Amino acid sequence: MSAATERTALYRFFDANGALLYVGITKNFGQRWVSHAKKKPWWPKVQRHTAEWFDTRREAEAAEKQAVVSEGPKYNLVHKPRTPRAPVLRPTPPVKVLADPGADYWDIADVAAHWNVAPQSVRTYRSRGRGELPEPDRIFARTPTWKPATILNFQRPGQGARTDLRDEAKSTEDPPAPE
Repeated sequence: MSAATERTALYRFFDANGALLYVGITKNFGQRWVSHAKKKPWWPKVQRHTAEWFDTRREAEAAEKQAVVSEGPKYNLVHKPRTPRAPVLRPTPPVKVLADPGADYWDIADVAAHWNVAPQSVRTYRSRGRGELPEPDRIFARTPTWKPATILNFQRPGQGARTDLRDEAKSTEDPPAPE
């Protein structure tokens, strides 16, 4: 490629007050400016331009980057230094209160804390009546409670276990034969 076809211009567009609007590079002003005029909403603000020629596109690209970084044109996006974002402060999750194994009784919240599930899950286990939760050791008013040992010794069914089949399995066993 000859040096004449490789030459590239660095151009700057300014508004009526002399504020730098845009910096770019091109080999063909007419074609590039028609493109800007069709696509850029800021084009009507352009009142003046300058051009600086470079022997190679690579030199023009380097100059464009330096101009954008140091001069801060209003509408350039590429090469423009970004302002750092403020860190997003996320709320600290509440400290999990573990169930006290030395307590006389545990309520639904204590069982949920011990099993690391939501209290609503424990209520659901209880209402389904499928062996996912032992029977309460005592009921205070209408609140079911369990001794910690009851929950600690309870063998929870695994995820996906067919707890609805437990009662059927017991009833279908043959009674022991008489002797």
